[in-house]
Amino acid sequence: MLDLSTAKLVGKSRFRKCFLHPNNIDYVIKVQHLNKSDCDCADSPHNRELEFHSKITGCLDFFPTFIGVEETNFGQGLVFKRISNVDGSEPIHLFDQYRDKKIPRLFILQIKNMMNQLEKDALLTCAVNPENLLIVKDYEGEKLVSCDTKVITIKEWLPLSKIRFFRLLKVKRRNKRLFDFYSKSVLD
Repeated sequence: MLDLSTAKLVGKSRFRKCFLHPNNIDYVIKVQHLNKSDCDCADSPHNRELEFHSKITGCLDFFPTFIGVEETNFGQGLVFKRISNVDGSEPIHLFDQYRDKKIPRLFILQIKNMMNQLEKDALLTCAVNPENLLIVKDYEGEKLVSCDTKVITIKEWLPLSKIRFFRLLKVKRRNKRLFDFYSKSVLD
């Protein structure tokens, strides 16, 4: 069992915490910080993220590399390759960088490519939400990577979500709303 009590916290959301893996600085590990009674285990953020990684088929450059599951002192943890710049520094969130400025067209095109991949696989996720996009610097320049890929579940919509046709309609509507939002922020 991996002890995360002294591991460096690198991110926190409403449901989970993300730690630098204590045995390998190239990995991070996400653990839930909710009590089991606070969420339905079948609908937990962990299970929804595992669902995403079992269904995505291509364009994996946009999404974190899933390594596996590891038991920790906080419960089950999901291990991912750490998202970092080529020099090892932490990437910046897209909207922290461009909060009051226009977003470059290159990033808008990358967002559109992410959305196309999600539509191809009919995956309704939070991957393209503004707060989940990181600007990563690599040897070729800058690219966007999503730091959270949970599949979104809407309880009243769950029976229909099993049918690809209905799920795809929802994905397209959501992507259109998000893309319209991003498009208004384009730097020509």
